[in-house]
Amino acid sequence: MKFATGLAALLFVTGCATLAPCPAPQALAPPLPEESIDSVVFLVGDAGEANPRGESVLRGLRIAVAEALAAFGGERVTVVFLGDNLYPDGLIATSDAERRVLEARLDSQLGVLSNFVSPPLGIFIPGNHDWGGDAADGAERLARQADYLVSRGAGLARFEPAGGCPGPVVVDRGERLRLVALDTQWFLRRGPVPPDCGADPRQDSLNQLEAALASHGDRQVVVLAHHPLDSGSEHGGHGFPALLGFDRQDISNPRYRRMKEAFEKIFRRDPPLLYAAGHDHTLQVIRGDGYPLQLISGAGTSTRLSPVKALPETLACRQGTGFARLDLGRD
Repeated sequence: MKFATGLAALLFVTGCATLAPCPAPQALAPPLPEESIDSVVFLVGDAGEANPRGESVLRGLRIAVAEALAAFGGERVTVVFLGDNLYPDGLIATSDAERRVLEARLDSQLGVLSNFVSPPLGIFIPGNHDWGGDAADGAERLARQADYLVSRGAGLARFEPAGGCPGPVVVDRGERLRLVALDTQWFLRRGPVPPDCGADPRQDSLNQLEAALASHGDRQVVVLAHHPLDSGSEHGGHGFPALLGFDRQDISNPRYRRMKEAFEKIFRRDPPLLYAAGHDHTLQVIRGDGYPLQLISGAGTSTRLSPVKALPETLACRQGTGFARLDLGRD
C-alpha cells in the first residue's frame, strides 16, 4: 500500500491477510521518484518479543533497509522502533539466564541496523512495557535498556528520550526531515519518576513540543511516540474493558484523553506531517484531527497481533505483521 501527501509516501509491508473490515488499499499519490527523495524512515513498533532464532518482520525489515541504504546511503536512512522494545517488563534486574533471553530480543532488533558499510541511524522510543508499567524502578529499567542498546549497538542506536525524562528530543535528518521523539508513558504513569526532569516535566514537555514544531523552518516534522491518539483496535476503546476506560493504556481513559487533547491542541496550531506510534499491534493510517496523518505501526512481532476495524477517519488498516516506510521528498 502506498499513501502520500504532497511531500511524502507511506508503504506498508505486511505478512498476513486482513481479518477485519478495513478500506481497500488505494494510492493517494504516485510513489516519489527515487531521485526526488531526501530521507527514508522505517517505522516498526512492539517488536520486544521477537523470536531470537528469526522473526519474519525483522528479516523483511532488514532486507528493505538494505535496499534503501544501497540507494541513499546511511545518512539519509533512519529506522525507528516505536516502543515496547522489550516485553513484558523491560530490562529487569534478573538472573543471568533470564537476562540472556531479554538481551537476545534486543539483539534481534539491533540486527536490523548492523553489518552495513554505511549503516542507518536507529532510534528506540520507550513504551509502557519498557517502563514496566508503574514499576517503582521503571526509570532504572529504561536506563539498563538504553545502556545496552547504545553499547551493544556500537554507535548505531540511540534511545530517545534518554535519562527517564519525557522529552521531546529533536533529531534532524537530511535537508528536509525533523524527527521529534516523545516518551508518552510519562503522561500516563503513576509510578515514581526521576527527580532531575524538572519541577513540572509534563508541562515542560508540551512547551518544548510546541517549540520543536514552531521552529522547523523548511523541514517536515514527524512526531515519534508509543501511544496513538486514535485507533480502530483494542486500545482505541474497541472491546468492553477498553470502552469503560479503566486502563490508562486505553484512549478512553480520562488521563489518556487529556494527553491526546493536549497534543492535538499543539498540532492544530503547527501541524506535523505525521504522528507515528505503536501500542496497538496492527497497521493503520488515520487522518489526524487538525494535522495530516497518524500512523500506527505496532505489528513488529508475530506473537502479538490485535484485531482492527476502520474508523471514519481511517485511510488504511491491516491485521498482520509488518512495518511502514516513509519517503520524504526534497521539494
